[in-house]
Amino acid sequence: MLPGVPRNLGVRGDSLKPNDFGLFDMLGNTWQWCQDKMLPYQPGPDVEQSVEVREKDSRLLRGGCFYTQARYVRCAYRDRSVPAYLMSNNSFRVAVSILP
Repeated sequence: MLPGVPRNLGVRGDSLKPNDFGLFDMLGNTWQWCQDKMLPYQPGPDVEQSVEVREKDSRLLRGGCFYTQARYVRCAYRDRSVPAYLMSNNSFRVAVSILP
């Protein structure tokens, strides 16, 4: 399997190489919920925006899903949805900080 090549079927979790952070299969299975509210990109350096997100607000989704066109399966591509709208192609990724 070549990374970045579209596939019609799923692959075994250990069949691809990890990215530079040691993580596998970060994109393309499901859209991943982000805590952030969907806002337009601002010019200038990328800074953390502290914006209150209400329950009814649209939240950011990243990464594309299993039926997304290959050109959109990238972490920079964004979409949005409200949390109450449940779909089988939206999920979240569990993350943990590892202390030295």
